[in-house]
Amino acid sequence: SLCGLFKEHVTDVSAFVRQHCLQLWTSLVQQKKVPVRQYIRAFELGLDRLRDSACAVRKDAVNLVMHMVLNNPYFVVVSSNRRQQFYD
Repeated sequence: SLCGLFKEHVTDVSAFVRQHCLQLWTSLVQQKKVPVRQYIRAFELGLDRLRDSACAVRKDAVNLVMHMVLNNPYFVVVSSNRRQQFYD
């Protein structure tokens, strides 16, 4: 599958390939195209790349993790108005 191929390229020898693969993952997350079953694994891939030797890869890993947290399908942000109604 395509997600499996992306997972393999995240650990590639070339930093250029790792960086652009993380950028592709980020694009998929922003478009909400990552399957829910793959979401946790993709998040772990981003976390693993935070310790990469290449600065550009670490930067894109931070970007991926940030977008995954912001677009998390399991997390619902409740607006302040709705929260106020709940407590009243």
